[in-house]
Amino acid sequence: MFLLLAVAIGILAVGPRDVLRSRSLWLAAGLTLLIWSPNLWWQATHGWPQLELSSAIASGTSGTSEPRWLFLPFQLLLISPVLFPVWFAGWWRLATDRALASYRVFAVAYVVLAVAFLVTGGKPYYLAGMYPVLLAAEAAPVLEWAARGRRRLRSGLLAAAVVLTLGVSCVLFLPVVPADQLTDTPIVAVNYDAGETVGWPNFAAAIGQAYDELPPDRRQGTVVLAGNYGEAGAVERFRPDLAPVYSGHNAYWDWGPPPADTSTVIAVGYDETDLRTWFGEVRRVATFDNAVGLDNDEQGTPIWLCREPRQSWTDLWPEMRRLG
Repeated sequence: MFLLLAVAIGILAVGPRDVLRSRSLWLAAGLTLLIWSPNLWWQATHGWPQLELSSAIASGTSGTSEPRWLFLPFQLLLISPVLFPVWFAGWWRLATDRALASYRVFAVAYVVLAVAFLVTGGKPYYLAGMYPVLLAAEAAPVLEWAARGRRRLRSGLLAAAVVLTLGVSCVLFLPVVPADQLTDTPIVAVNYDAGETVGWPNFAAAIGQAYDELPPDRRQGTVVLAGNYGEAGAVERFRPDLAPVYSGHNAYWDWGPPPADTSTVIAVGYDETDLRTWFGEVRRVATFDNAVGLDNDEQGTPIWLCREPRQSWTDLWPEMRRLG
């Protein structure tokens, strides 16, 4: 939506405005709105949770949120510092080259998006969709530059920049470094998500062990309550016999509370103070260790056995909701 609005602002500001007279454009816009309408209706009838989530992200509650002062410097890293001259030159070419006047809209759209996300507290990678456009705008001039003068040297520099970018991106954003070696690298410091699936099988096994150690007659009416959607998804993926897993985090909360007759929960990712507010009996049964010493959201997390809900699940569920 932000991208479409930014492009629309660009068209109004620098053209080409004749596209606004296209019947196909308005038919497509109407079809888009029709397809989107169920989502809009759901959002409107549920208090616009997307706006709440955006506000929570802007306040820094998401693990991948960055402070506003890092937003612009982070743009240098999204594609890679060595290709920064290429995409910046692409933006400059779109903004100034008369031969590309029909595409100047994208130069304006990039600036509009950058300002919008900077002001509203968006994440740096929200701008990533624009970079293929900026790189494409400068692709032909860069190839012409490589073919002129000291051709071998220039072509070698260009090839090295692409290979270096590919290599660094693979290391940072794909799971190519073994989990037990991540602690000795800066990968997780740069890419928070790189560490957030580490130890999931062991995590699910630890939750499952807490469940398996219950007397058979106590297992009936026991569910898993996870603090975030990653933890809930890990248990459902690696211990599917414990599904459905319940969580108050983001859209998991919308799937509703545990059954009304649930008397026991195995809780993880919740503050002990909150748990003691919600349950009459709270006992720590284990502490999770991912076995590789990586400091992620689950490392060192207590696993709690909670009984005797103080209220009905209908009343408790709104208190367990968390966005971020």
